[in-house]
Amino acid sequence: MKKLLFFLSFLLLLTPLLLGTQMFVVGEMFTSTTCPSCPPARSALAQLFNDPDNFPYFIPLIWQANGAHTSPSFSTRFGLYNGQYVPHAQWGGTNTIIGATNAYNNYVNAYNQLVGLNSPLEINLDLTINDQNQLLVNAETIMTGNISTTNNRILFILTYDLTGVMDPDYFASVKAYSQQNFNLTSTGQSETFSHTFNLDTSWDIYNVSAVVIVQSLVTGNAPIHQAAKASFAGLMPMFSSNVHQGPPSLSVQFYDHSMPSQNIVSWEWDLNGDGNIDSTEQNPAFTYTEPGTYDITLRVSDGTDTEELVSENYIVVTAPEGISGNIGGTWHSAHSPYLISGDVIVPEDSFLIIEPGVEIRTSQSSITIEGYLYANAEEQEPIVFTSDTWWLGMRIIDSQIENTLKNCHISKANQAALIVTGSRVNIIGNTFYQNSGGNDPGALKISTTDNITLQNNIFANNQSTNGIAALEINASSFDVKNNLFVNNSGQFSSAFGVKSGAAVNFINNTITHNVNLGTNAFHIFNHNSFLQIRNSIIRGAEPALSSFPNSVTLIEYSNISGGSSGTDNIDEDPLFIQPSDGSGVNFDGLSAIWYLEDSSPSVDTGNPGVAYNDPEDPDNPGYALFPAKGTVRNDMGAYGGSGSGYWVSTDQDILIPVPSRSDRITAYPNPFNPSITISLDKINYSPNSPISLKIYNTKGQLVRTLIESSPSANSEFVWDGVDDNSGNVPSGVYFIRFTAENLKVNHKILLLK
Repeated sequence: MKKLLFFLSFLLLLTPLLLGTQMFVVGEMFTSTTCPSCPPARSALAQLFNDPDNFPYFIPLIWQANGAHTSPSFSTRFGLYNGQYVPHAQWGGTNTIIGATNAYNNYVNAYNQLVGLNSPLEINLDLTINDQNQLLVNAETIMTGNISTTNNRILFILTYDLTGVMDPDYFASVKAYSQQNFNLTSTGQSETFSHTFNLDTSWDIYNVSAVVIVQSLVTGNAPIHQAAKASFAGLMPMFSSNVHQGPPSLSVQFYDHSMPSQNIVSWEWDLNGDGNIDSTEQNPAFTYTEPGTYDITLRVSDGTDTEELVSENYIVVTAPEGISGNIGGTWHSAHSPYLISGDVIVPEDSFLIIEPGVEIRTSQSSITIEGYLYANAEEQEPIVFTSDTWWLGMRIIDSQIENTLKNCHISKANQAALIVTGSRVNIIGNTFYQNSGGNDPGALKISTTDNITLQNNIFANNQSTNGIAALEINASSFDVKNNLFVNNSGQFSSAFGVKSGAAVNFINNTITHNVNLGTNAFHIFNHNSFLQIRNSIIRGAEPALSSFPNSVTLIEYSNISGGSSGTDNIDEDPLFIQPSDGSGVNFDGLSAIWYLEDSSPSVDTGNPGVAYNDPEDPDNPGYALFPAKGTVRNDMGAYGGSGSGYWVSTDQDILIPVPSRSDRITAYPNPFNPSITISLDKINYSPNSPISLKIYNTKGQLVRTLIESSPSANSEFVWDGVDDNSGNVPSGVYFIRFTAENLKVNHKILLLK
C-alpha cells in the first residue's frame, strides 16, 4: 500500500515522519461549560496536540455542548458514540474514554493502539479561499485497500482556536460541520470531494484548519478509516466589497482582508480586468460607468514574497432594470428610468447619489438607506419615485451622514412613502402624493431623531386606514415649516400628529380639505408631546386639534376652524385662489391652487416679529415676494414667513450648474477619504489669470479656500478634508468652485468616512 500523505497547507505537501501506512488518529472530546472535570481532560488533549514530534499523526477535535461557542451538530456526533456523560473522549471512532482521571495516560494509550494500523486510503487535502471569499476544502481520496463497512461518509469539519493550551472560556474547536456519502470501497478507486464554508472575517485565518474524516456512521461502533488536516501558510490575498452589482454608475468600495495583515507592505489592484493597475491603496474605491462583468485582481507583497488573487466576474454592472440587493453609486438621468424589481439596500458603507430628472420605478419592493442618500433636484426637473402598481416605500435607518431628499415626487407607496429612524435628513420641497399606510401614515413617519429639516413639502391625497394620514413625528424635536397638507384622509388624524414625547414647532403650514375617517378624529393629533403652532392655517369641518392628557399645545397667529384662545388667532375663510372641489382623497389636491387671494384675512396677520417676515420683493421694497402677499409682515399658511420662497434656494448662486462647456474639473479619488486631488488640466484659462478655488457644502457655505483671486503655477491641488479653521469636516457632498476671468466651473465630490 502507498505511504499516506498529509497536507498541512493548501500548497505545501509534507511526507509523514513515520514510515508505513499508519492512519491519522482522530481524538474527539465532548465537553461542557458546566463540567467540573473537563479542564484537566482538555489540558491532556492540548498536551498531545502541542507535542507533534511524539504524536505526528494526531488530529484533535473538541465538541462544545453549550455556552457561547457551541459546536454545530454536537448532539448528532455525541449520539453516534452513545454518549451519555461528559467529558467523553472518542479515539478513531472505536475507543471510548469517559471521565478525566489519568486523562493523558489514557489518551496516549488510545493513540498508540490506533496509529500503527494500516489505512485503506490516502487523503490529499488542501484548504484555499475561492473567489466568493469562502473557505474551499478539496479532498483527493485514493483507495489503497478495500473497506467493507456500511453507511460510509466523508466528513468536512472546520476548526478554530487550536493553538496552545485551550482557553477554558473558549474551547470549542469545531466551528462548522458537513458530510457527504462516501461510496469508494475497492483498491484503485479515486475521487475528489469538495465543500465550502463561509469565512468569519473576525477569525485569524492562520488559526483555522480543515479536517476531513472518512468514517462508517454506524451508531456505537463507527470506525474512522482515515483523516487529514490542512491549514494556511504564507501570504493569503483576500478582499470584499460593499456592493457586487448594480446599474451605472456603480461605485464600489473594496476592503482588503489579506493575511497576515501585519506583514503586508504593498497592494496592487486591477479593478476592471484590463490588466492595468488601477490602485495601490489598501482599500480603494472605483466607479464603473459601463454595463458588463469585471474581474478583480489583488496582488499583495510582504517585501519578499508576492501572492495574487483573481476573482472572475466579481463586479456586475447591469442595465438600469431588474435592480435588487445592495446598491451604490450615482444614478444618471441619461440612464433613466431605473427599474427596481426587488428590495434594495444602500449599505452602511455605501452611498447613492441621484441626479435631477431621474425616474425610479419600483414593483412591490422597498428602498432602504443605511448609508448615505443624496437626491437633490430642482423643482423644474424633479426626481421621481413611483410604481406602475404599488411599492413598499423608502426607509432611512440610523444614517448619521446628512441625507438629502429635495424636490422629489414620491407616490404610490402603500406602506408609508418614507420612514426615517434615528437619521439626519433634509426633506425639502418634495411632493408626497397618493401614498397609503395602515398603522403608519401614508406619506412620512419620523422617529427618534432631532436632525431633520422639514420644509416646503406638499402632502396631497395620502391616506392611512388606521393612523395619521400624512405626517407622524415620534420622540423627535425639530421645526416643521411651510408645508401644505391637502386632501388627505386618516383614521386618527387627517393630516399631522406628534407622539411619544416629541417637541415640534409647527410654523407657517397649511392644513385644509382633509377628511377624518374615524369618529372623534381631528386634523392634528397630539399625544404626550409638546406642540407649538404658529402662523398656520388649519381648516376643515371636523375639530382642528386633539390634545391628550400630558400633552401641551400652544397656538398663536393662526387661522383655525372653531377658533382658538391663543394669541391673535382667527376663524375665517382663508380665501384660497382655487381650492379643490371637495375634501379627502377623492378630490385632487395637486391640481388646485392654494395661494391666498390678495384680500385673504390670513395675509399680513401672522406674527409681526421681523424673524417671521415674508421675503421682500427686491423690485418692490416693503412688499412680499410672491407667493407671499401684501407687505413683508408674515402671512399665515404655507406661503408666508421666512421659508415662503418655497422653491427659491438660498444657495443657488453657489450650487446651480454652470452652462455646459468643455472646461471641467477632475478630482480623484471620488468618493474620497481623507484627501482628494483636484486637477485643473482640463480647464482652458490663462496661466497669468487670477483664479479662485474654493470648497462649499450643500448649504452653500464656504468650507475651505484653496486659492483666492491670484495667479498660480500649479494645476493640481489637494484638499485634506479640513476647513479653514483647521477642523475636520463631516462625511457628505461638497462642491468645488473654480473661477477665472468670466469662467466658472463646479464639480461635486463626496467625502465618505
